[in-house]
Amino acid sequence: MWDYATWVLYMSHFFMTPLIAAALWWWAPARFRRFAVVVVTTSGLAMLTYFVYPAVPPWLASETHLIPPVTRTIGLITNHLPVIDARTLYESGTAWSNAIAAMPSLHEGLAVVASIALWPLANRPVRRLLVLYPLAMGFALVYSGEHYVIEIVAGVAYAFAANALAGRLLGWRSSRVGRTTVVPAPVRAVEPYDQAA
Repeated sequence: MWDYATWVLYMSHFFMTPLIAAALWWWAPARFRRFAVVVVTTSGLAMLTYFVYPAVPPWLASETHLIPPVTRTIGLITNHLPVIDARTLYESGTAWSNAIAAMPSLHEGLAVVASIALWPLANRPVRRLLVLYPLAMGFALVYSGEHYVIEIVAGVAYAFAANALAGRLLGWRSSRVGRTTVVPAPVRAVEPYDQAA
C-alpha cells in the first residue's frame, strides 16, 4: 500500500504544475504571472545546481555500494500497474531527462511552489492539504529511494527563495512600468473665440 501511495505522490509532480498553471491562467490571471515566474526560477536554480554540484541519489549510491541496499520503487510499481506500460517511456522517452538530478529535489520544490501559489485562494481545510502535500511528497521521495532528506530540505529552500525573488522581480518590474508610463497632460478647456477682441 505504501508503495502505491508513494507512486501516486511521485507521479503527481508531472501534472500538478501544468494543472495549477492552467487553473490560475483561467480563474486567477493576476496570480498566474507570479506562479509562472516562481516555477521557472525554482527550476532554473535547480538546473544550475545540478550542473555545479552533481550529487548521487540514494538508489544510485546503493547500486554502486556506497550505502546499504535501497530499492527504487517507482519504476517497479509503474511496471506492475495493469493499465500503464512504461517500458517504452524508459527505453526512449527519457533521452533528454536527467535521471540522477538529486540536489535539490525539484519534485519537492515544485510541490512547495504549488502550495504557496494556492495558499491565498484556499480556505482552512484546503490549507491543511496544502501543508500536507509537500510533507507527503518529501516522505514519498525518501521512501522510494529517490532522494535524501537534505535534498528535500534544499528543495523547500529553493522554492521559498524563488518565491521571494519573484516577488522582488515583479515588484521592480511594476515600479519600472509605473515610472515609464507616459501620463497625458490634462486637457485645458479652450476659451471660445471672442469676436469683440
